[in-house]
Amino acid sequence: MRRANELNDRGVQTAANLERSRAASDVAQQELESARQRTNYLVTELAAARTGVFIGDSYNDAPFSSQRVRELDLRLAELDAEQTQHEARIAQLERQIGAERVRVNRLTSASLTTRVSGMAWDFLIDDGEYARRGQDLVRLVDCGTLIVTAGVTEALYDSLSIGFPVQFRLFGDDRVFDGTVTRLGGSGASSLYTNLAVGPSAEHLQRFDVTVSVPALAGQSDLSCAIGRTGRVIFSAGPIAAMRRFLTRYGI
Repeated sequence: MRRANELNDRGVQTAANLERSRAASDVAQQELESARQRTNYLVTELAAARTGVFIGDSYNDAPFSSQRVRELDLRLAELDAEQTQHEARIAQLERQIGAERVRVNRLTSASLTTRVSGMAWDFLIDDGEYARRGQDLVRLVDCGTLIVTAGVTEALYDSLSIGFPVQFRLFGDDRVFDGTVTRLGGSGASSLYTNLAVGPSAEHLQRFDVTVSVPALAGQSDLSCAIGRTGRVIFSAGPIAAMRRFLTRYGI
């Protein structure tokens, strides 16, 4: 450009050549400025690449491995949060299970208090079976209230009355106990045995039922709960009772 100006000043160059030189000079300056801008861009891209960030045309991006690492870090953080939540849930459920076990264990057994002294005679519910409120669970035998039932002929039955004195002896036992008639059930007295531990036999129901109270039985330690034992009742009073007791003792 300087040489074109010198030649133009001396008049040895045309104006057209001068304009071409000026145009070429302007283009060169623009290219220089473009190169400077390109240099600045490359310097910036190099600095970003050194920090792990890739700068492309009109967008910024990171290498795929860096993206994958960030995704995995985020997923690990999410899994840690989920694990903490699940552990808290498990701990809560374990506490609830422990409390429920304590409640169930308390319900699997119970102390029952009865108003009589006796023993369990019949269980009306099986282990693990659901029981309703008010349902009978077990039948107890009141060993403090012993009675003797006897089957007699109609003729003897008609001669008896409430309070009639009797003697009673267990088979295989020499002891004789005094008693009295407390109930005359008559024939077909099966309904009278509803609350008794031992029901009547078919042979017994064919005869006339008599209930005898023998208080001394409850006072004998070996006979306090002699349920189901059999013996002989003597419906008589006076001297003949001693004779029958003697004959009965020796099996006559």
